[in-house]
Amino acid sequence: ICIIGSGRMGTALADYYEYSQTNFSVVALFDTDKSKIGQKVGNAKIYDIKKFDVIVEKENIDVAVIAVPAQFAQNILDMVM
Repeated sequence: ICIIGSGRMGTALADYYEYSQTNFSVVALFDTDKSKIGQKVGNAKIYDIKKFDVIVEKENIDVAVIAVPAQFAQNILDMVM
């Protein structure tokens, strides 16, 4: 899976999936904050949201979790659909 939004909620979810016994693994996070892009949360790298399509195809991502403030959620959903 990937997580869109690398704020508190996004990084908490990434940490949870890294250490839990689930069938999911977070392979990428996405954000618009230039200071976060390129960093890692656990084993997952944070990418620029503009590269969403490329990274999803490259990493064979099937599920995207949206962890952004409510006022941005609809725009993100429209983008990833």
